[in-house]
Amino acid sequence: MVGVSCGTGELCAGVGAPFDPNPTSPALTMSTDGGATWHQAKGSVAATTRFQNVACSQQSCLAIGTEGLKLVFISLAGPNVAWSSASQLPQSAVPKIAACAQTKWCIVIGETPSGLISSTTTTAGRTWGSPVSLPSGIAHVLSLSCSSAQLCIGTGITENGLPQIVTTSDGGATWGLPTLPSGLASVLSGSCRSKTQCFVVARNASAPSPGILTSDDAGATFAFTPAPSDLTTPNAVSCASTTCVYVGASSTSKGAAASQTQKNPVNVISTSYVPTALLGVSCSLPTRCVGFTTSSLVAISPLVPQSGKQ
Repeated sequence: MVGVSCGTGELCAGVGAPFDPNPTSPALTMSTDGGATWHQAKGSVAATTRFQNVACSQQSCLAIGTEGLKLVFISLAGPNVAWSSASQLPQSAVPKIAACAQTKWCIVIGETPSGLISSTTTTAGRTWGSPVSLPSGIAHVLSLSCSSAQLCIGTGITENGLPQIVTTSDGGATWGLPTLPSGLASVLSGSCRSKTQCFVVARNASAPSPGILTSDDAGATFAFTPAPSDLTTPNAVSCASTTCVYVGASSTSKGAAASQTQKNPVNVISTSYVPTALLGVSCSLPTRCVGFTTSSLVAISPLVPQSGKQ
């Protein structure tokens, strides 16, 4: 598994690459109950497709992958509709990362010979808006999250391999590069839980230590705080309403998760046995999230008392 995404309702998708050298179906799975159960996705997607990213809104998803040397960019217009090919991005940009926030509204960042561009769709990838150039200070984008059709936050690196964050508060019409604390080694994943408060999982080069970057001004500036105890290696964060969930590994390298609300500090979630680190997470509701390891999907219930069901 390399990615999972849940919309604001019950629709989720998980993507990856097949273990079997001769697979019979693609590593593309769907859930219509918020991640409680999963089924093989419908559509004519090649079984050998290797996916790299997926994004879902309440009623639609976009997925990006490759089949050999061929780029695969597919869309879904509803939970029971088969996946189909999405339209090419403007300027023939190569799609790298996607995020969705409303029904059929998604934004994709793609690479062109002259730099990164973004484009939005209100038709689940059938048509695209005019391209917008991202600031030259970010060369590659690694993650993208939108809490609404206005506020999005992405993480990536500069041409020199330094960590960088990029944000938009107008749905991708303009992008900005926030001021980051000095001494960062990397920024891995970001998410916002309000119009002003955003969080990014980061690594501090000087310690070195993992931690959380917090912004209270819609991603204009960030401050570094250490990661919570018992979540020694956070890898990703996802917010739904006022609740944010961090996932990663404990001191024993087993999967671990922690939740945070506006009224409470970060609290580690008691989990069932997850033998390897959780690599990513997507929350559809404050009480419902889905994480993933290299080979499995894991249901997480942040607000269940004493024990997060997994």
